[in-house]
Amino acid sequence: MLLAPLDAQVYDAIRTEAVSVGIGTAISPFGFVDVAISLWRNFRLIRKIAGIYRVRAGGYGTYLILRRTIAAAALADLAQEASTALLGTTRTLTSVIGAPLAQGLANAGLTIRVGLKAQEQCRPLLVPPEKKVGTLRMLLSSVADTVRRLLRGRQTQDAPLELDETPLEDVES
Repeated sequence: MLLAPLDAQVYDAIRTEAVSVGIGTAISPFGFVDVAISLWRNFRLIRKIAGIYRVRAGGYGTYLILRRTIAAAALADLAQEASTALLGTTRTLTSVIGAPLAQGLANAGLTIRVGLKAQEQCRPLLVPPEKKVGTLRMLLSSVADTVRRLLRGRQTQDAPLELDETPLEDVES
């Protein structure tokens, strides 16, 4: 209960970074750019989580988090190679859309795992089992939330402009 507001901030930070990594690596055509994006955003996420809890992870905790971050960055490059190999190098609709989407989702999932590990290391108390959020659940909710935001933004662009009928002389400055 005491750490619930901080946990909400951490989950929001994890989801935001996961979406950023997912989109960044999905639109990136080069593996080394995927690695750079993943490393940069994951390091940033770790610092943000430590700042939210106002603690440092400690030497061993930082080592564990950094090891996972570097592994996630290496897997970002591997994800690009695997998706290219699985979906082929031809320019079919599946390879043009599916491969980047698979890369982005894989890298977003890895970022969520890094964030949850950082939370585990930085949180002063253990996360109660009933409050733990799984990687897949957080990934799916992040994707659903992003799609919802995109659709909501498109609806507001398509909506006609509503004007206020108040005369200008009645408006206070």
